[in-house]
Amino acid sequence: DVIVFPHQKRLVVPIGETQFERNGALGSVTGFPSIVVPGGFSSSTPTAKLGVPVGIEFLGRPWSERLLIEVGYGYEQATKHRCPPPTTPPP
Repeated sequence: DVIVFPHQKRLVVPIGETQFERNGALGSVTGFPSIVVPGGFSSSTPTAKLGVPVGIEFLGRPWSERLLIEVGYGYEQATKHRCPPPTTPPP
């Protein structure tokens, strides 16, 4: 019912540099709805000791927004990949 793929082929680049090899344009190019949810973190890098957040994208058929939200929510609940920044105040 949906196609799932990494949101980007390469890790994000530092601010001011150009991001190459993005899959994220697939939804806008096709006109099909998509949703991106947290997919975890990369391995540590020299500039990001804790790793870099990565996204998982779900692409659906036309008018499948409800299904995409259900799938994205289910994925988030099952994986618990979302990690708030250390500066987030406690609840």
